[in-house]
Amino acid sequence: EGCRSRPMAYPLWQYEHTVVSERPVELLSLEFAELANAQQTLELPSRRPVRMGLVPGAGGADAVAMYTIWHRGDEDTHRNGAQPSPHSRHEVCFLPQRQLGQGHSPLEFVVAVEQGALLIEFAS
Repeated sequence: EGCRSRPMAYPLWQYEHTVVSERPVELLSLEFAELANAQQTLELPSRRPVRMGLVPGAGGADAVAMYTIWHRGDEDTHRNGAQPSPHSRHEVCFLPQRQLGQGHSPLEFVVAVEQGALLIEFAS
């Protein structure tokens, strides 16, 4: 029975938000074709520094919204002559404490991949 016998309820939260970055920042990019054709194992850099410019008047960031974007080309797409459409997954990560920019200086942080998880570490 499980799920069929019990009604399921999910909390819905809505947060007011303001975009404080000047533009989206690319954290990582993977070239799957390059990985598939590589003669040896390709490794991601263990840590990658990132600078995010802030819009004027932005004091800092409380959360980071991340998108995983990829293009999926399947047999039907190629058969019908259509272009592959981008698919994205949106995830919001709340930061443990507010990260402040100094005046109009950018936020600086490091992106790392550890055990398959994407980590964002802000400079203190």
